[in-house]
Amino acid sequence: MKKIVPFFILILLSSAVWAQDASLLQNYKFRTKRYNALNLLFNSGAQKSHGSNSFSMQDASAASFSGGGNLLSFKSTDKTLQIINANLPVSGSFSKYSNSPNIERNRQVNILSDFDLNQKWFSPNKNFRELGFTVNSAYSANTERQTINNPYTTKNQQRNLNISTTIGFGKGRLENITDMQNALWLQKALQEEGLLKTGLTAKEANGLAQTITKASNFRILDGRRRTRYLLKAVDNYINENNLVNKRDIDYFTNLNDILFFANNFQRLSGAEKYIRITPGWGTEYNNYFQNNSSNNFSNNNTLQKTAIELKIGYQKYKPIDLKRQFNYGVELKGGFFSNTNKVKQFNDGVLTNLFTSKYEEKRAGLLYFLQYSMYPNSRTVVNFNLNGENGVSNAANGTHFYHQNKASVNGNYFINYNTSLFFDVGVQNQSNHFNNSLRNSSNNLFFNVGLRIGL
Repeated sequence: MKKIVPFFILILLSSAVWAQDASLLQNYKFRTKRYNALNLLFNSGAQKSHGSNSFSMQDASAASFSGGGNLLSFKSTDKTLQIINANLPVSGSFSKYSNSPNIERNRQVNILSDFDLNQKWFSPNKNFRELGFTVNSAYSANTERQTINNPYTTKNQQRNLNISTTIGFGKGRLENITDMQNALWLQKALQEEGLLKTGLTAKEANGLAQTITKASNFRILDGRRRTRYLLKAVDNYINENNLVNKRDIDYFTNLNDILFFANNFQRLSGAEKYIRITPGWGTEYNNYFQNNSSNNFSNNNTLQKTAIELKIGYQKYKPIDLKRQFNYGVELKGGFFSNTNKVKQFNDGVLTNLFTSKYEEKRAGLLYFLQYSMYPNSRTVVNFNLNGENGVSNAANGTHFYHQNKASVNGNYFINYNTSLFFDVGVQNQSNHFNNSLRNSSNNLFFNVGLRIGL
């Protein structure tokens, strides 16, 4: 009996801590006047070789480059939530091969761009209005030339542009609680070291999380200065509120570990129900040209796309406690899609073929997802997932029923910014029915495991 009573007391105390963690996570509000993150990348390389034999000499040279940037910007206040994401990757290559007297040249350029803006306005009762705008574009060009033996030139140019806008309204809000999660991991680490005077109150925990949020938004090119700034900001908050017994090496190593080596995948809390309508327009252009000793041939292909989709959904992200989370959602969607394809073909500048085709489709589907997440420690996350889409589409060739369902388990163990261990295992079922008869079905079992190491 003497052993049983302390055991139940421990269970009650643990339950109280878990309940406090859940309350802090569920009620945390991520607020920042403006967060900006810019990533730039540029890479290039070149090579050259020379060889010869009794009949000819061979020379080869090649050069390539890649680069671009990514901009992430968001603003989160009680009244608004704005997220901007822009990407501009660019790549290109050039090669030349000479097998005397024949010469082959190849040149290629690729430019992609993505811009996404989402703005929400909230009322005091958490009703919201939403406006989104998305633009995707791409350009690629490839040229090949050969001289002397069977001389020819081919050029292939592709351009596409897609624009869509989203208008919606709903009720609820999803909050990013990653910084509160790290505040609680830091509290747990300091408690285990016997450094924390008492457990953090709700006010102290929220203040610590907000300090992490504010300090993390400090942007500077010198990473060492940013590291020092973040450590000093959080240490100042802890010191000013007299939260620890002493600030020794154990204290600072735990502070550094949580702030810079925790597994910081985004974690959400809250619920949201919404209605969204998304009209879209797009165009794709493909021009192929070939010139050889006998004739000139070109093919021009233009595809015009229009679409409109209506989505009605509900999603909920619920932290059970620091180490567990349950997420689920469902969405009903319906849409109309239309594509018009025009093809022109020329021989020696004379139009030889011209045709236009049109495809229209009506589609309705139900999407769902269930996810149970476990966070055994600050470096590990394991997700159990069940998701799928089931629906029907109707086009000129008849009615088509489709099903896609997937169950998986994935995880990530964060060792440091250069090293992480990950795995993904699951099963997926896909089936398609056409005019009430089975057309095709597949069951896939997959397993992936890897170790990412950067030197």
